Amino acid sequence: MPVFFDFCDMLGETPSTPEKTMRPSRDVIHTANREIQAFLEHFLTPDGGTPAGLPSPAQVATLAEQLRQVGAFINDREGSLGRLSGSGEEFSEYVTNLVRLQDLLLRLQPTLLAQRARLLSDRQHLIAARAWATTLRNTR
Repeated sequence: MPVFFDFCDMLGETPSTPEKTMRPSRDVIHTANREIQAFLEHFLTPDGGTPAGLPSPAQVATLAEQLRQVGAFINDREGSLGRLSGSGEEFSEYVTNLVRLQDLLLRLQPTLLAQRARLLSDRQHLIAARAWATTLRNTR
């Protein structure tokens, strides 16, 4: 999901390395599904229109960690996911949640990009104001 990682990059977050990820248990998909659904319910409007607000960096980091744990779990299983009791349904729900999450992130992206541009402009303004104040102070 490149949009998600682009979003993390915008916030200055970097995905953690596999060494930092704990060895996941069987219920990691179930837990991830609940986290993704809560995230979606918090930001999606009932009509599926414009997202209701923006996620905080902490919310994104929590969600990213859940996704990393599921990825590690799936990698550990090397294709034997279907043999785990009840995991097929959970995995199917997880895939559906990922598609919904991708849709939400695609709709959030323009707002986040506009906010980033505004913040960068504000930062440049502050840098220029600081330089002006320093110059003024040095001329007196």
